[in-house]
Amino acid sequence: MVTSLDDIQLEKRNSRKGGMVVELVGPAGVGKSTLFHALGKKGFPWLECQYTPPVWKISTTPFYIKNIYKLLPIIIRQLFSNDRRITRRELAFMAILNGWHEKLDKEVANSNKIIVLDEGPISLMAYLNIWGPKCLFSSNMHEWWENIYGKWMHGLDMVVMLDTTDEILIWRINNRPRDHHIKGEPVPEMLDWITKYRILNENIVSRLLSNVHAIRVLRIDSGKYSVDEIVNKVLHEFNTKVENIDQ
Repeated sequence: MVTSLDDIQLEKRNSRKGGMVVELVGPAGVGKSTLFHALGKKGFPWLECQYTPPVWKISTTPFYIKNIYKLLPIIIRQLFSNDRRITRRELAFMAILNGWHEKLDKEVANSNKIIVLDEGPISLMAYLNIWGPKCLFSSNMHEWWENIYGKWMHGLDMVVMLDTTDEILIWRINNRPRDHHIKGEPVPEMLDWITKYRILNENIVSRLLSNVHAIRVLRIDSGKYSVDEIVNKVLHEFNTKVENIDQ
């Protein structure tokens, strides 16, 4: 099922030249990374699966310097709060939220390129909501958050929301080879974390949709379909762009 805004907004979206920025969203165990890698293996020249700018690369150092500099007023103000300090990970996430949309916009502008994001802005906002210090959500941060939502209302074109039953998610988390902070925890605690992320993702997406730029939302139950079937469903949603490329 695809959810979008009204016909006028869809017309504005369809008349907009350029490619698309798509984020994969869902709670742990839903299969985001699996889908991300499966799409990347397709080898289409117009399809790129992209991670957040790595902090350890010299080439991305200017990006982080520029956007962390813009965060200095927040960092200084936070030094005088009674809350814990913002971690380097959280600071990196804030820098990405602040400026990554500019890089993505340049990559898809006047092209048919489709960029798929794993751990994109919605995931980063959800992380900060759950794990970030309380000072990030004080009244004096309201303007910053409004600015971030405004940027990503236009920075995203489509969201693929994966979900499935709690039982399947718990089984996948406990049987995944990689560690996860809720892997092996009691079922009630795992359900609590899954629910928190599910609600946050829904709230963030709903807020991003409240704008004139129509973000398409594709919902898929990853417990009902194989990886190949999900890949085909996602590629079908890219079909308009694919047809433009093939012409």
